[in-house]
Amino acid sequence: MAFDLLPKVLIDCMSRVRRRNFYVERMCLRDFLALAKKPFVYPYPLRDVPDANTASQDRIATMRLEIVSAADFLVHLLRLQTGQLSERQLEMFKSSLTEVLRHRYRDHWFPDRPNRGSGYRCIRINGKMDPVIAQAGANVGLLPTVLHSLFPSELTMWIDPSEVSYRIGENGSICVLYERTEPEPEESQHQHQHQHQHQHHHHHQQQQQQQQQQQQQFESCKDSLLLEHSQFSEQIAAFVSS
Repeated sequence: MAFDLLPKVLIDCMSRVRRRNFYVERMCLRDFLALAKKPFVYPYPLRDVPDANTASQDRIATMRLEIVSAADFLVHLLRLQTGQLSERQLEMFKSSLTEVLRHRYRDHWFPDRPNRGSGYRCIRINGKMDPVIAQAGANVGLLPTVLHSLFPSELTMWIDPSEVSYRIGENGSICVLYERTEPEPEESQHQHQHQHQHQHHHHHQQQQQQQQQQQQQFESCKDSLLLEHSQFSEQIAAFVSS
């Protein structure tokens, strides 16, 4: 053994070093376990950075009504083909289409700029099937050829923030399926309320003035009739006395 060739002093020194290292390692492990039981406090203030998942969920929540309106309309078109699909198949297709649209529009939805990404969100059925509808149908076992035969031969849908519109046929008119109306700001509502109160007060004053004028006219008319009656009585008395 190589250790037999080393002087005894060197062997003792190496053994002490090994024992010392073991003691240090044991102390470090004990301190580490003690720290692990304490709650971790980040030493620097964290910035308010929006979570990507939270922002994505907010966008999904804002486009819920638009997507539901589009899915309901497409399912209604399929329901018009009586006897082709069961209600269960229609509900499954609607649920699948809603999820596909949410996933597709998640990063392409801009409420402040509704026209941005409109072409990407557009659903188009002409000579071939729209891939979004085809994917939604495939998820529930509906073949693209079957769906293509049930939908109109020419169909275009625009699913944009605050508005969903469609057109059937190349030369058909564009119909608005859903349109969101923004509520009036609180300040504008106060202005309208104040204006309405002012108009009501002004109208009440006009009514009072008209009533006073009518009363004055009535009183003057009444006075004139009394005057005419007294004059007529005087004339009759003079005629009789003569």
